[in-house]
Amino acid sequence: MFIEESCLVFDVGSSSIKSGISGDEKPTLIIPSCIGSLQNSKSNEKYISKKIYEKHDIFEINYPIKRGIIENWDDFESLISFSFEKLETDPSTIPVVFSESPKNSTKQNSKIYELMFEKFNVKGFYMENSGNLVGYAAGRTSSFVLDSGEGISFCQGSHQGSVIESTLSIENFGGLDVTNYLRSLIFDEKTLHQTQMIKENFCKISKNFEESKSDGFKEEIFILPDKTLLSMGFEPFMASELLFQPDLFDLHSSGFHQMISDSILTIDDENHQQLMLNNIVLSGGNCCFDGLENRLLNELEKLFPNLTVQFVDFSKEDRKILTWIGCSIVGCLPNYQEIIMKSKSKYEEIGYIL
Repeated sequence: MFIEESCLVFDVGSSSIKSGISGDEKPTLIIPSCIGSLQNSKSNEKYISKKIYEKHDIFEINYPIKRGIIENWDDFESLISFSFEKLETDPSTIPVVFSESPKNSTKQNSKIYELMFEKFNVKGFYMENSGNLVGYAAGRTSSFVLDSGEGISFCQGSHQGSVIESTLSIENFGGLDVTNYLRSLIFDEKTLHQTQMIKENFCKISKNFEESKSDGFKEEIFILPDKTLLSMGFEPFMASELLFQPDLFDLHSSGFHQMISDSILTIDDENHQQLMLNNIVLSGGNCCFDGLENRLLNELEKLFPNLTVQFVDFSKEDRKILTWIGCSIVGCLPNYQEIIMKSKSKYEEIGYIL
């Protein structure tokens, strides 16, 4: 890998913003994508910290990015500004690379470019499709990505470095829905953040949910991160089953296996279908549940009985940051650096263009 000039690279999500230096293996900074403000206060002071979750009784928590779309630009700007400060970097001295949500519109991208050049005066700026970034992180020129984060889940196939447009499938459900469903199941006065911690620590996926359901789920006592006890049986399995049966929580979306199947079946050539199925990359926090790979394999083998299914091997921790890793790689590649370094003069000349 040839590094001509380092970039700051950001993976911007509904749940968190990961940032760091191109060429690094892991992000330097991870902050929640939320802003805290004191309840019943006339102060305009904003708080950015995981600790605001612990003080939910005194903070009002706002989420500027919802379902992959930036809805509050002032708060979004605050999050990016805070990241620059924590990274101890003057943005005018370094190029910046962002991940691009598959839901981004031309209007939203244009506004992001305007923010980066007009407000932060960055040296150069570039956005890359999140699905491509995951493919780069996997070291694959041909891959099939299933990425599921807090607000959205999407599929995308790529062949020899080019996106297969027909395979792009986006669903408006993700980790937030699993959290809310779990919250409804446990009938406990837990905050959203507390329930999220329960989900991340204890939820798992059955290889055959109906069979497990008929056999019965053993009731267990779980020690929560705050040291309190919670008794659960079917709840950790039922909540994560939402990823395969979204209608359990009245969501009008397709489950993971159906998303993959519908997407790959838009490809007519069976050899290309097989290429996609042999290079499935799972990315995002929702792809970190115990049992997910086995369940997906079981479901996809039923849907594609004459083809084989293989997943690109990554640890759970890597799956959480694959998009950022892809950003880190893009920030180092000479052909991208040339585009990034020319972006400012291009913006000043004609503004943002596709």
